[in-house]
Amino acid sequence: SGTLEVDKNGNTTFNQWHSSVVFKDYITVEKEHRFAYSANIRNAANDLNPPFQYMVLHTISSFFPGVFSWYFCFAINIVAFVVSQIFIFKLTGKITGNDLAGIAAIVLYGFGVGAMAVTIFMRIYALAVMFVAVFAYCSHMVYETGKEKIKLKYLIPLFVSCFLGAYTLHVFLMVAFVITLCFEVYYLFTKKFKVFFAHGLTCLFAALLSLALVPNTFKHVGGINEEHSFSSVSYPFFYDLRLYLYSLTKDLFGIHVISYPNVYFVSFLVILLFICIMLTPIVFLVRREAWIVKFKDKLKEKVKKVIDARKGFKFTLIAFFMAIVGTTCVVAKWTSYFYMKDYSNRYIF
Repeated sequence: SGTLEVDKNGNTTFNQWHSSVVFKDYITVEKEHRFAYSANIRNAANDLNPPFQYMVLHTISSFFPGVFSWYFCFAINIVAFVVSQIFIFKLTGKITGNDLAGIAAIVLYGFGVGAMAVTIFMRIYALAVMFVAVFAYCSHMVYETGKEKIKLKYLIPLFVSCFLGAYTLHVFLMVAFVITLCFEVYYLFTKKFKVFFAHGLTCLFAALLSLALVPNTFKHVGGINEEHSFSSVSYPFFYDLRLYLYSLTKDLFGIHVISYPNVYFVSFLVILLFICIMLTPIVFLVRREAWIVKFKDKLKEKVKKVIDARKGFKFTLIAFFMAIVGTTCVVAKWTSYFYMKDYSNRYIF
């Protein structure tokens, strides 16, 4: 029980004692409200995020009217985690052509602190990660198979994952936008116009559908976000960005990337610059020596091999790298590591 009061609309909320039955009714689905999603949609309109995850949770709860269990939500996260791992494995295997690399990828992510934090945190983030994994895989397959023929079996799940991802978490739109933009630029420069329109329009229509269902997306992203995430009281942008990169590498690789100005790192750069300046005239003087000429020839061969290997390079890697950088920058701008501390990792995993 707790204190309730009357708000500006005349609804009794605080400064009045209520029994625990009121709270139980609030967190469970009653028989008359089974499979009724109007409350989910209405509440999400006043919240920061779209309603899809809440609708899935409501569906599960509708099979158990009057019952509350943490495992209803946890079950969603576990299924989302398993599906994410499947598509991470498939995507890595397709990019590298090696299933062992796929296994390494799911071990690296699956046993990481970031994945664990997202999975045990019973909110929308695990489901959003699942849609990102499916979207990334389908985007890559459209890119790969589009060289020969555009296949609906990848365009349809691309549309579904893009729509449901955007209907689950606003940040998904940023990830999808950067990945799609990179591929679209590639298609344009390589003159693959059919794939350009097929890939681009599929993602565009999916995003527009989610925006039509959640018209206050722009308001949430541009306005309420600052109040909700306390970004008005935060570190400077670049310091916040360093903290998020620190969180990303720490929770994924266990590597501590310096998140603050460090005199040793600066000293190392100064010493390295000094060595380069001192070596420049020496290298110039001995440039015609046999061992220098031999070294240059070997270096040219190495560079040529790298250039030749570029023919098998997967542009997907650039698209995904840009999506990680872009999303991390946006999250650093919109949220506050000052308030969220280590819990901020859910925004980037």
